[in-house]
Amino acid sequence: MERKSRIHFLSLTLWFLLLDVVFAVVAILALRKRRQAFLKAYEEVAKPISAQRPGTDLHMWDSIALELNSTFAKDESWHSAVCLWDGADCDECFRSLIYLPFKRDDLSDVVAKNVKNSILVYEDSIKEQWSCNVESKTSYDAARTEILPKDVYRSKLTWRMANIMKKVGHWSYALYFVVALCLYSVSFWTLYIYAFLMVGVIIGSAIPSRTNLLDIHVTLQFLEIVANQKPGEGSATWDTIAKAMNNNVQSCVISPFFKAGFFFDEHDCRQIFGTTVTTILSCKKSNFPELAPLANWCKAVS
Repeated sequence: MERKSRIHFLSLTLWFLLLDVVFAVVAILALRKRRQAFLKAYEEVAKPISAQRPGTDLHMWDSIALELNSTFAKDESWHSAVCLWDGADCDECFRSLIYLPFKRDDLSDVVAKNVKNSILVYEDSIKEQWSCNVESKTSYDAARTEILPKDVYRSKLTWRMANIMKKVGHWSYALYFVVALCLYSVSFWTLYIYAFLMVGVIIGSAIPSRTNLLDIHVTLQFLEIVANQKPGEGSATWDTIAKAMNNNVQSCVISPFFKAGFFFDEHDCRQIFGTTVTTILSCKKSNFPELAPLANWCKAVS
């Protein structure tokens, strides 16, 4: 009986692994096809960007996504009416498939020549956007009344664990418990191995590098706040910046990772700022070269 249970469990495990492989292959093929469609239509991609000057405005990117979806459907380069899900998806495709390869000299000469003007327009629209936001002198008085995680948690360790627990959620715990009970009938060793792997998966997925999670929108917000506040050496100003960013992050896509706060205190905020600016200004490693002028400005006032 025990042997049959083990064989049954092994067969189920193999089936799940096979399904995972199939889904992974399908996803890779779909992404590859979309990449080919996007690069094939690079001239059509460049036109609305030059005309609309979207910057990081996702509403403008939504309209560009609709236009490109129509283009892909007409030339049958995509199998359905929806290739780009929304403006954020369109923005990400443009940056990852055209903008960043252009900045890194990875595009062919023909493609680079045809998209150069749209690249310059895109960068100029980004600069116009942050210049306007910095000059607006936004008030962060409301943020000053907030509290930082340092005032709630005893240490950075307990704060990080709080972020993990808030991300995992009670339903995940219930699922792990039910599966563990099912595996209990197979063997103690299987249960131990499963528990060890689950802990590793939870921690690994819950504590990715914060700088890696910052997309262009969150990074731009961060730099704009710093440029607006001109913190210099004052810890009180960095305290305000940390509080303002903690509030902003709660409305971003990365909020599930940081329910207990993105920055622990003002020193943590300043350290992440330094890392972010250094990465942006790095010619080879920069994922946000369009933010280099703003990063230089922030570096000068901090």
